[in-house]
Amino acid sequence: MANAGCELHLPGPRPRFFWRAVGDQADAIGCQSGGRVWLFLETEDFEADHQRLEAAGAVFESPPRHEPYGRVAVWRDPWGKRWDLIEYANPDRSGT
Repeated sequence: MANAGCELHLPGPRPRFFWRAVGDQADAIGCQSGGRVWLFLETEDFEADHQRLEAAGAVFESPPRHEPYGRVAVWRDPWGKRWDLIEYANPDRSGT
């Protein structure tokens, strides 16, 4: 349904209407990042976590790369959100 909107109901004995988005607001639900990476998953074992994410179905946009601040790869979760899997070069994040 085009422009049907999105509603949030609070559960309980008397469900209450809490919020509704229509039009452009409804279209923006789930697009908080504007297509950019905005979530970061830090790891101390990049290779193991990269393999575990791939085995679980994560879609990596490109191979892992080395940056001055550490090793990083961008992946998407099942809802299309872009994440950085990152292992910092220095545990205290110095140099970032």
